Amino acid sequence: IAMELVRGRRLDRYAREEALDVRARIELLVELCEAVQGAHARGIVHRDLKPENVLVDGSGRIKVLDFGIARITDADVTRLSAATRAGEILGTLPYMSPEQVRGDPSAVDARADVYALGAIAYQLLAGALPLDVRDVSLAEAARVITDDEPAPLGTVDTRLAGDVEWIVARALEKDPAHRYAAAEALGEDLRRHLRHETVLARRPSRTHR
Repeated sequence: IAMELVRGRRLDRYAREEALDVRARIELLVELCEAVQGAHARGIVHRDLKPENVLVDGSGRIKVLDFGIARITDADVTRLSAATRAGEILGTLPYMSPEQVRGDPSAVDARADVYALGAIAYQLLAGALPLDVRDVSLAEAARVITDDEPAPLGTVDTRLAGDVEWIVARALEKDPAHRYAAAEALGEDLRRHLRHETVLARRPSRTHR
């Protein structure tokens, strides 16, 4: 198998070393959404999106790497592939969606990648993980991911209050039905923000919370 050699820096390191402003970071996130949508359009869910698996090459272009635990969503192909066993947790905890951390492969679809994109966006913009579960037990990490809410982005950095905060919060919704249905939809809402247009995401109501 001949594969492209990608020379670049991981997403968060690139943004830090290049001292990118908020707009430039959002533009990178839009390109990342486009790349992930390309995989989804081919029926592939990555399942392990994180900054380490996203490189920015010498021309400033996004490259998504490591599809080692990706899942093919087409039913016929899946039956011919190595299936993920129920109860098996695959991925990197800080970026895993609630349905993924519960170990139910039938519940994991493209919206799990949308959640991971939300976690990456939060970290890239705020400089911190939405839910830091790196130093806790697996059981506690699963509880935090399933039950706890991250601090709103606007409370971490006031420049992110409003549109950006709401967009990232929608990507990080616990219930997949309340997230963006696809990476493409997340990317398009970020584009609306950059164009100073009305975004689809809204501040969660008190009743919804």
